[in-house]
Amino acid sequence: MIKCSGSPRPQRYPLTCRRFSLASCAAVLPEQESCRTYSACVSRLQQCIKSQALRDGQRIHDWILGSSLRGDTFLGNLVIQMYGTCGNVDEAMILFGKMPQRDVVSWNTILAANAQLGDLDFLQTIFGQMPQRGVISWNTMITSFAQSKDTQAKFPHTVAAIFHRMPGQDLVSWNTLLAAYARSGFARESLQILCRMDLEAVGIDEITFISVLDSISAASTNCDSRFLLDEFLGNPEAYSLVQSSCVVANALVAACAKSGYLADAWTVFCNASHRDITCWSSMLSAYALNGHELQSLTLFQCMLLSGLVPDETIVAILLSACSHAGLVESGVEFFRSLSQDFNEVEANLDHYSCLIDLLARAGMLEEAASVIQEMQFEASLLIWTSIMAGCIVHGDVTRALLAAEEIARTHPDSGVGPNLEKSLDKCPFV
Repeated sequence: MIKCSGSPRPQRYPLTCRRFSLASCAAVLPEQESCRTYSACVSRLQQCIKSQALRDGQRIHDWILGSSLRGDTFLGNLVIQMYGTCGNVDEAMILFGKMPQRDVVSWNTILAANAQLGDLDFLQTIFGQMPQRGVISWNTMITSFAQSKDTQAKFPHTVAAIFHRMPGQDLVSWNTLLAAYARSGFARESLQILCRMDLEAVGIDEITFISVLDSISAASTNCDSRFLLDEFLGNPEAYSLVQSSCVVANALVAACAKSGYLADAWTVFCNASHRDITCWSSMLSAYALNGHELQSLTLFQCMLLSGLVPDETIVAILLSACSHAGLVESGVEFFRSLSQDFNEVEANLDHYSCLIDLLARAGMLEEAASVIQEMQFEASLLIWTSIMAGCIVHGDVTRALLAAEEIARTHPDSGVGPNLEKSLDKCPFV
């Protein structure tokens, strides 16, 4: 049995309470005098839950304890939820144990609070003692197992066993089951679950399709991904969501691109009702990753004409595309334009890595070395590897050895020494 009416449960878990200063919450939370009505208490507690304002929630709780509302079950449930949301699960357990009356919401609230701790054994103990278990109770359990750090607990068949024990499932239940299979790489099974959801008229939302698309992207072979994408696009609700949901359209573009189906990715991109920066990024990446660097640069110009400005991800995609296509002038010019035309984007280490790789591939080793000297970041393993590779290809043995020394100094476990000797032996310039 759960022992929560006496002393608190031993603190086996660190408590992570987010504390908000009273000054920062003054505009949201009132003084104690403002909490003297039932509706005000409910409203203020809900605000504390939403903003995870533990200290201010404690003030309201203290006022309730000194008022005639102290035995109210509805308010008690909100206070327990407040403590649980703020990470103070032990305090939530103490209050739960002291409640004069508990309803199904009380049990669901304490179950959800303990779910954060990841102790599945204790969670099952609470679940076993619940006098009533509704779909919310079951969803808490199945979600806790699906998101557990325990590999065995989150294994799809374990999650499925809980799912099939449920007296009734809703969309959350189905999405959790589908996500469990998708995360584990069971793409075909994920699609089968989607078909079952369609047959049983469960209803489908963005989360459903994102999970399926993630599993398709992780499909073991292109044949599998082609088949799965065809099946997915054959679903009428999927097609409808692609047109109405920017999130689903973005995920589908990325899935098609990863499988190398640029025509499909382009069709989805063109049919999307709204193209945000992520949608453009997915399509740009699709071209760049599949050897169509010039198309990615052309598409980038179209993006600028649409009124959008690039973010850090798009900058990295374009610089990498220029590097792999050998478009040195375009890449260098684009990098320089960051400070002139795109003030919102500040060059980061990834951008410098792409620029240095571009210069090293082109044999502009002196320029690449100058960039390393001028940038405000410490050169990464990727940067030194790019320099070394460029030096080997273009016959600059001295710089190759210097780059190898830097790698050995900063990344001694990289194993560059033996690999460098083999590469130099094959180098026609040595």
